[in-house]
Amino acid sequence: MKYYIQAIKKSGDYKTRASRSEYWLFILTHFFVMILLTFFMSIIFNSSGRELGSLILYLFFFVMLIPHLALTVRRLHDSDRSGVYIFSGFIPIVGPFVMLYFLTQPSTIGINEYGPEPIGF
Repeated sequence: MKYYIQAIKKSGDYKTRASRSEYWLFILTHFFVMILLTFFMSIIFNSSGRELGSLILYLFFFVMLIPHLALTVRRLHDSDRSGVYIFSGFIPIVGPFVMLYFLTQPSTIGINEYGPEPIGF
């Protein structure tokens, strides 16, 4: 949960680096938060207010899109790639696999063009 909150706080930071653990723990936490939110929205807005529950889910998704994009750019910086590589994810069929490869690469040891090595576990 620490990395989830940290990513939200750093949602305007597109210049530094993010470790692999910071990125993947954010993704894992976000996945579980979305599942829990979906579960609670289905209980609260049973059948009468289903549109409102969906609207809340979509709103939460789009609000969290900015921290996710910033964290992805910082993760690319950590492997010494420009944030522009985020657009490679839009290439049909192979794009998501290319991004997965980039996001799973180890950190550049020491200082690179985007700053010092992030402290992670």
